[in-house]
Amino acid sequence: PGLPESAICVQRFDDSRNSAIHITYRTSLRSSSMREPRDPLLKVIFIYYIHNIK
Repeated sequence: PGLPESAICVQRFDDSRNSAIHITYRTSLRSSSMREPRDPLLKVIFIYYIHNIK
């Protein structure tokens, strides 16, 4: 008892964190494409985070 509730809480937290990272990732891609063609390190870091959450 109590496990489903905590699972739902964790799932909600993961979803909100995931969407926040996707928004940050898109924003960083847009701003970095204005400044420079690409920021490989930033890209790798964000992809690493996204894969870790999944």
